[in-house]
Amino acid sequence: MNKQTSSKFLILSPVLVLLITQASALLFGRYLGPRVYIPIIMIYWVVLGFILYQYGWNHIRKWLQKPQGHWIWIIIAVLVGFSSLPLFLQHYKVLINLSILLPTVIFFLINPWLEEFYWRGMLLDVTAKWPTWVAILYSTILFTLFHSAFAWHSSAARNVPFYLAVLFLGLIMALIYKNTKSVSLAILSHMMINLLNLSIPSLLNMIEF
Repeated sequence: MNKQTSSKFLILSPVLVLLITQASALLFGRYLGPRVYIPIIMIYWVVLGFILYQYGWNHIRKWLQKPQGHWIWIIIAVLVGFSSLPLFLQHYKVLINLSILLPTVIFFLINPWLEEFYWRGMLLDVTAKWPTWVAILYSTILFTLFHSAFAWHSSAARNVPFYLAVLFLGLIMALIYKNTKSVSLAILSHMMINLLNLSIPSLLNMIEF
């Protein structure tokens, strides 16, 4: 596959990601109910991992370089990362259950790396010749739409505020990458968000919004 063909595939790959995760939700949801998040996320990680291994492996060092630009982006990353702290303090006791704590920790450790490498690093690189605002919106809107796969069985993923929050997260992470030339800050911020917003308990309908 030549460079031009690879670029076209990568630009369109989010559509493939959306189709595969929606199909996973429909296929396994009838048997697993809210726990359908498990195969959705596992299949999602495999797909992202495959794409990154095939097309982004040589770019990982660049994506993880020391952040450049103004220090304000460090402050923004920290503030966004801790934005869900009130929710965590209100509901942290749900993590006492090991069956909830373990997947939460796994999700916290793995998901931000794959998502920032793919949705920010790879997609914003392959659309670098586009107008910046178009590239950011393209990546962010598709990143937001991906989360609709959870809406079949998770009440949290059916709320408009949920998608506004994901959209905001995607925009901030894209701006951080564009302005620092690194996904390092975005990964750290994303990790804190995934932990503090209690993603797994939310997907299991254990938290009311």
